[in-house]
Amino acid sequence: GYTIEQQASMLMFEYIGNNLQNISNEISKLLVNLNDRRSITLADVSEHIGISKEYNIFELQNAIAGFNQEKINSIVDYFESNPKENPMALILSSLFNYFVKLLIVSQLPDKSNNAVAQVLNISPYFAKDYTLPAQRFSMDKIIRNIGLIKDCDLKSKGVDSAAVTNEYEPLNELVYKLIH
Repeated sequence: GYTIEQQASMLMFEYIGNNLQNISNEISKLLVNLNDRRSITLADVSEHIGISKEYNIFELQNAIAGFNQEKINSIVDYFESNPKENPMALILSSLFNYFVKLLIVSQLPDKSNNAVAQVLNISPYFAKDYTLPAQRFSMDKIIRNIGLIKDCDLKSKGVDSAAVTNEYEPLNELVYKLIH
């Protein structure tokens, strides 16, 4: 049998969705490229499924967590220039889920990697991706950011928005507000 890293499976789900035919096709493609290895890594998924290693939702989350406006802008620009691979609904749902997880982590009495991993159902290796940002953002800011993401989702769909000519226009505003 084969194994897959948790973050690799999450990235596949984020970009492929739950269509079993698409999942089967992409896994077949991955297995051909594994050679003698029995484990699918994040690098394998990024390389063979056509997902950019540098410009994906996880890198956007990391850039937001690090308050790196320059990196955030370059990722959003990439998303905007590749809308088929980066649908707005997928970006916003991923950001929403990320900040909900930060909210959960911020409320945990035990913020050890094992405790966070257990609550979020992730590998302890990835727990730091949530514990550090949960410390950097206050609970009020996390809650505010969840509301901003909801508002951005509505704007991107034309609700309460005067004249959005570009579906990604609200995203540019959102990512700025998330870290300021």
